[in-house]
Amino acid sequence: MANGRKRLILTGAVVAFAVAAVVYGLAGPVFSGVSGSLGNRRPDVVRIDVMKAYGALKRPVPVFLHDAHTAAVSKMGRDCTACHLQIPGVKGLSNKFARLEDKGKKQVMGVYHDKCIACHKETARKGSKSGPVTCGKCHDDRPAATLARLSMNFTRPLHFAHTQKMQNKCELCHHVYDAKANKLVYAKGKEGSCAYCHDGKGVDKTRAYSGDNVRAYSEAAHASCIRCHQEKAKSGVKAGPVNCAGCHGEKERKAMKLPADPPRYTRSQPDAALLAAAQAPGDTSRARMDPVAFLHKEHEAANESCKACHHADLSACVKCHTVPGSKDGKFVNLEAAMHDPASKKTCIGCHNDRQKAKSCVGCHARLPKSPGKDSGCATCHKEAPATYASPAERAVAARKMAEARKRFTGTYVDADVPEKVTIKTMSAQYGPSEMPHRAMVRALEKGMKASRLSTAFHVGEGSLCQGCHHQSPQSKTPPKCSSCHANIPGEDKDGKPGLVAAYHGQCLGCHKDMGVKDAVGCTDCHREVKK
Repeated sequence: MANGRKRLILTGAVVAFAVAAVVYGLAGPVFSGVSGSLGNRRPDVVRIDVMKAYGALKRPVPVFLHDAHTAAVSKMGRDCTACHLQIPGVKGLSNKFARLEDKGKKQVMGVYHDKCIACHKETARKGSKSGPVTCGKCHDDRPAATLARLSMNFTRPLHFAHTQKMQNKCELCHHVYDAKANKLVYAKGKEGSCAYCHDGKGVDKTRAYSGDNVRAYSEAAHASCIRCHQEKAKSGVKAGPVNCAGCHGEKERKAMKLPADPPRYTRSQPDAALLAAAQAPGDTSRARMDPVAFLHKEHEAANESCKACHHADLSACVKCHTVPGSKDGKFVNLEAAMHDPASKKTCIGCHNDRQKAKSCVGCHARLPKSPGKDSGCATCHKEAPATYASPAERAVAARKMAEARKRFTGTYVDADVPEKVTIKTMSAQYGPSEMPHRAMVRALEKGMKASRLSTAFHVGEGSLCQGCHHQSPQSKTPPKCSSCHANIPGEDKDGKPGLVAAYHGQCLGCHKDMGVKDAVGCTDCHREVKK
């Protein structure tokens, strides 16, 4: 799909309700950069900034409240065609306001000035509440509302709700472009994310079908989804939202009733897979790194969609990301595709992102970001127990390797974990700080046991302790903080914090990151010494 193959636009109505998300895409939550009333944040705010294409703007960008306008139009007995034109030869409307294409600065400006103001005047003449008719009321540098919109991703629960409603008729949404027939067709078994084809910024939609004329994802999604919702509603069937707030509003999102634990997607994927560098046919030499037993089923359950890993299509990673790198993989080689810590598409990057959870961030936010000499390669890379030439053999080998993997089952018993630790470093100014050590350890232990990712990577009874007792081996009796941190103000010559700074940086930083609100002030931990 990513190799220059021609595609076809997803036809359908880009109705008036869709404009807000079309303008901003599907990344969020998003807040507009304009000043104004922060108390009036709405998901339907559209900034009409199309004139930027013709040079620097001389006036503030008008802010358009889409849901407010669609509600007003509906009360008049009209629909989306009040503002949007039919695209010739296509079952759908243009996403542009009152035009099919932009023909120049004068034409675009004229459309907005003529159509908007005329509608406002006519509405007011009929005695209804209407919009502004003067320049300054639209071009206001302090608009009445700002954008606050949640992203709307087609998650597993949402997908399952649709498959149930549509009786597993995948062809109603999924299609590919047939270049010979120059039309969209359904390819059973090849269903993938809409974004695999609709991945661009969009093009002019004034004409019908063309293999190179692919709508941007946000446009294609709204064209298809909202049109379907509208058609269902007209036929008396309960359907999904048709306005901005219905999908992108915080209150509306919370009110959505979706299955908590939907079944898996079915794309003939394995429960477990053996990840290894691709080798040429007949090459029996040992790969440079041992393979990785990848629990595919577990990772599916931990992510919203297949696209979290399969970002271009549903092929195996090694198809595009080869050991030396290839054009198909944009020269991101296999090592980088798996280990780049800055990308959420890689194994390491995704795992790092999960460390931002409250139960993890207290320790991980303070640990060194770069891997040391022992970077834990063997946690994932293991020697396979047998040959794995065929897919079936690879699946069996992966399952065996995964079952043999050691996991965190708990830290030391109570007898080896002090109940309280008393810190007297600042006893001249404050009383000693009594830390409920064992209770803290058990709380962290509970959080670690609840995460399969955590139990896989915290190997050993003392691994939990290393969040605080860092830079030292696992041990029931780790060295005291003062073994490395000198009792000096500030930092030493190597940049290592002094003892007091180390305590406060570690303890208070952890409390802040984990949302511990009752232990952040001086007297929350210390009794002040009265002189």
